[in-house]
Amino acid sequence: MVELAVAADDDLVVSDIEIDRGGPSYTVDTITDLVALDPKAEFSLVLGTDVAAQLDTWHRHDELRQMVTVALAERPGALRSRPLVVWIWSMIDMPRVRLSSSELRDRLRRGANVDFLVPASVIEYATEHGLYS
Repeated sequence: MVELAVAADDDLVVSDIEIDRGGPSYTVDTITDLVALDPKAEFSLVLGTDVAAQLDTWHRHDELRQMVTVALAERPGALRSRPLVVWIWSMIDMPRVRLSSSELRDRLRRGANVDFLVPASVIEYATEHGLYS
């Protein structure tokens, strides 16, 4: 479904690194693998502001902090928090959408309209395969 969702954008690439690795998947391991593939690349970790204050509880967060810049998106209705000052972070200037992945899955389960929330190709795939119903 991710491949379907980004098919129209040549700047986006889908990776199966986490699936191929198997077992528990930690962000620091994924970033480590991506850095190994392209050591000159710069990586941003996009998070909602509601998650930012928890970064220092993440697995091997000290290593992760050295590899990424945190890009924060405000989530309407969520408590606003920022990472501790030791993280390099910036705010993303974007429209605030009041929608969580849980709510989106619930809408799909109920057969509610999700047009304009996900690409039509993803809706078709989920419907054809009976996902979320």
